[in-house]
Amino acid sequence: MPKLHETPLTIWSSLAIGVLGIVIVLWCTRPILVRQNLNDDSYITLTYAKNLAQGAGFVYNHPPATLGTTTPLFTLLCAVGARFAPFLDVADVAVISSIAAWLIAAGLLFVCLRQVGMAVLPAAVAAAVQLFLVRAWLPYIGMEIWLFQLLLLLTLYLWLLERPLAVGICVALLALTRGEGALLGLMIGVYYVARERAKLLPFVGGGLLVSLLWMAYALPTFGTVIPNTLAAKQAQAHLPSARAFLERIPTDLIHYVSTFGIGGWGLTHPWLNVVWLLAIAGLWWMWRRYRPLLLLPVWALTYLLAYAWINPNAYAWYVLHLVFVLHVVCSLALAMLVEWSCAARGGKRWQAVGAIVVLAALFLYTDVNYAVTQAAHYAGDSRASTYRALTDWLRTNTTAQESVAYIEIGYLGYFSQNRIVDLAGLVDPAVTAHIASDGFSWGFEAYHPDYYVDNPAFDWALGDLRPQLADYEERFVIEGFDDAPNIRILQRKE
Repeated sequence: MPKLHETPLTIWSSLAIGVLGIVIVLWCTRPILVRQNLNDDSYITLTYAKNLAQGAGFVYNHPPATLGTTTPLFTLLCAVGARFAPFLDVADVAVISSIAAWLIAAGLLFVCLRQVGMAVLPAAVAAAVQLFLVRAWLPYIGMEIWLFQLLLLLTLYLWLLERPLAVGICVALLALTRGEGALLGLMIGVYYVARERAKLLPFVGGGLLVSLLWMAYALPTFGTVIPNTLAAKQAQAHLPSARAFLERIPTDLIHYVSTFGIGGWGLTHPWLNVVWLLAIAGLWWMWRRYRPLLLLPVWALTYLLAYAWINPNAYAWYVLHLVFVLHVVCSLALAMLVEWSCAARGGKRWQAVGAIVVLAALFLYTDVNYAVTQAAHYAGDSRASTYRALTDWLRTNTTAQESVAYIEIGYLGYFSQNRIVDLAGLVDPAVTAHIASDGFSWGFEAYHPDYYVDNPAFDWALGDLRPQLADYEERFVIEGFDDAPNIRILQRKE
């Protein structure tokens, strides 16, 4: 294919596409910033950040310090942001950081594509696709997902620039954002050993620089450098209710892909969806023209296999790495068509333009339609109003030293100052050690909490606690979420 010449038209068109993508992201995330009904698990991380910002240390409202968040780096960033911008709540910082990381990640994809030789217009199209596809991300704004994707692309960019020291630093930060980032470091390390050994030493040095700093803080504080959440989710995998990683994640990915299309075509014909066609074309185009970019799909496959091996209880957001890489691969197919249309002459150009319009419409219609018609009404986590009412009551009627036990502790920890008994073991290693053998009841029996949040929706996990609740009396009733039975706050009898 001949080299494409940049013209004012292609440059201005690229700018317009990028601005449109930014507007879509800001429009769709505005309700989240206003309402802050974030995913409950977001608030687990933000509870640690809240206490750090307040000077209480890396604790879940009360000592001891525990590493009960998957993302130490995002926790520290939110705490620092709230400390130096006191006019912002920690949740404000988290949401703004997520949105900013989303926009910057799209910009990094653009510069990565330019670095491997792609022209401005197709690179802008591929980058903007990440901004047009919004549905998958909105429930997880306020989590570390987009910080991870930003650092993933930054690592790729630095690797393309052949800066091994910076690559090592970035990989270590990626691993502190989510542990699976270490897999990318392993892949790049193997590449340096096989192809460019002179770069191995600075790469390892950069990684050690960040890792040793983290170890110097984490080991005296927690006695470990690995988040407790991994052990908790591996323990949960032994329970009858668990969903194995390889059972849930491919199913979730196929279900997500099936939602694309016009008129319900994707739902009725999931394996004939245009997304698979674009993914195959995008991978082929990567292999033909932009081979270094294959680092992303190879990392995604490595992530899938590694998590299948350690087999944690699968959560909904585990599929998002695969969704992101799928988005990038599909966007490469659209970029390929843009390159062809720019290089073609006469009737072939119009054929390429027609193909772009049809495929882009099939690929983007669902998300763009959602952005225009529904995003402004996005209400966030359906549990929010129930859990806000719960924490309002606790702040008014209990003291900070009184303990509260529940299985979902995000809102509970963030919006109250109570001592939290985490029945799922995410933030308490002592509970985690008993999850596989004793289920979710051990924490209740061990800590004898002052209050227990009785939610019939979780009887499948906590039904064996019913006889022990005779020692508790009802204090307050809250309307259940998602049309579920009411939730009761029970207080231990004196």
